[in-house]
Amino acid sequence: MTQKEYSRAYYLANIEVIREKGRVYRQTHVEEIEVRRRKYYQQNKKKMNAYCRMNYRKNSKRLSEGIRKARLKREFGITGEIYDEMVRSQNNVCAICQQPETAMLKGKIKRMAVDHCHKTNKVRGLLCQGCNQAIGYVKDDVRILAKMIDYLKNL
Repeated sequence: MTQKEYSRAYYLANIEVIREKGRVYRQTHVEEIEVRRRKYYQQNKKKMNAYCRMNYRKNSKRLSEGIRKARLKREFGITGEIYDEMVRSQNNVCAICQQPETAMLKGKIKRMAVDHCHKTNKVRGLLCQGCNQAIGYVKDDVRILAKMIDYLKNL
């Protein structure tokens, strides 16, 4: 058995112990690790930035999808799968105007906005940009909306 094979077999046989030792070390040496990390970054800034740019370009679709899903979870408490199911259940149209989204961003049609109550954070549905902005402008106040309707009817 070669040294490499032995090391691999030892690692696999003791993986949990090795990982736990690493966790304990990282928890007890936080400041020391941060100092080393900053020093390394300062010495290798150009190399690290070039690597990050290249990695982002190579994985931008996957990374941006992950960022989107994390934002949905953080801001609205829903997963990407729940969002996708909402899109399907609304037949890919706005919950208010019943039209598909037409707003563009970087040459692509934007995703519909998650409409939610700002007091309870409860998700109400998916809206096109126009309807979402309209609700935002009236601050979810139905009295203002009723006055707007009266105004339009009296024209």
